[in-house]
Amino acid sequence: MVKRVLIRGGGGGIAMRVSLPGYDVMTAGLTQTCFDDRWSGLVQYRTGTVDAPISTTGVNVSFGETLDVPPMFMGYARPINNGQLAAPTDSATGTYYFWNNNADPVWMYVACYVDRMFFRAAGIGGVQGYRLYYTLFKRPAG
Repeated sequence: MVKRVLIRGGGGGIAMRVSLPGYDVMTAGLTQTCFDDRWSGLVQYRTGTVDAPISTTGVNVSFGETLDVPPMFMGYARPINNGQLAAPTDSATGTYYFWNNNADPVWMYVACYVDRMFFRAAGIGGVQGYRLYYTLFKRPAG
């Protein structure tokens, strides 16, 4: 069994590092770690928009590659009525997303996988679809 977690303190040598399964934390490189305090934060991976009609199927946005872990999603959506964008409605930083707008229930679902992002929206009150504005972030090592 390999050592996967390192927590070392004292002076300027403070370190926290976790390696991916199968890699020794003492010798793991950047692409073999899931956390390394020397590389903190997230890396912006993709930014864009995608339109989804009100449907039961949703829309997939392919990455064109396979990441080692799914990216993190941040974004917001705007309703599309009669081909026109309405004012921004809210922001979302998670997966499930719901609000009640003038007693019209609306929900959106965004799921990130290693090779694609999936977006589905539902609503009533004349809304024809939604435009999702998104930014995806990935960890520095992957």
